[in-house]
Amino acid sequence: MIQQTRPARLVFSYGVNDMGLEIGGDGDNAYAQTFEQKIDELLAVVPDAKVFVCSIIDVTPSAKERSPRWDKAARYNVQLQEMCQRRGWIYVDNDPLGNDLSNYQEDGVHFTPDFTWTWARNISKTMWETVFASE
Repeated sequence: MIQQTRPARLVFSYGVNDMGLEIGGDGDNAYAQTFEQKIDELLAVVPDAKVFVCSIIDVTPSAKERSPRWDKAARYNVQLQEMCQRRGWIYVDNDPLGNDLSNYQEDGVHFTPDFTWTWARNISKTMWETVFASE
């Protein structure tokens, strides 16, 4: 499918489920290495696409208290920022969107349906500021 559409922009967002499952293992840069490998697989098909990588939006403090597996967002986001800087990809900082606790469902991990629009606007704003405004 991606070969047929040949998108000019690719937006990647892996989140707390990947963090909780320790995707890539628990090595120093394992999360970003796994993420980078997946992006490279798509770039092999559409090498000229501009890449946007979304940060992980952290869970609430109460969710972290219930389970330590959710306490990796800051570390993983640093890995993603470094990966983006090294590769010339655009890092989309969504983490501040988690400051409003009303965006979360009761579990403190998942978001309310209305939050999707806030998240999409932030991604679109970053795309506009980094790509469309300079074209």
